[in-house]
Amino acid sequence: LSKGLGIAIKISDGNPRALFPVIVETLRQIGALDDSQAQVLAKFTRPRLYNFRDLHVGEILPCFTLGEGSLDSLHPDNNNFDVLNGNIQEQ
Repeated sequence: LSKGLGIAIKISDGNPRALFPVIVETLRQIGALDDSQAQVLAKFTRPRLYNFRDLHVGEILPCFTLGEGSLDSLHPDNNNFDVLNGNIQEQ
């Protein structure tokens, strides 16, 4: 893949837990990953969250759509990930 493309990702709260889901979803949306490649990376796209008792409390999911020529959906003031089935809800 040599398209002269650079990607910078900033997680607004500074916590790297959402980094891999955002990277994989970004690559999928720009066409750098097909569905089969995205499937191989699935364990990185929905990391499971556990509490201090090691109970599964949620998952991190990317919830953004890149626009052509516009990165408004990734503005630092937006929280662009979802935690499902847990106590934390960021959207």
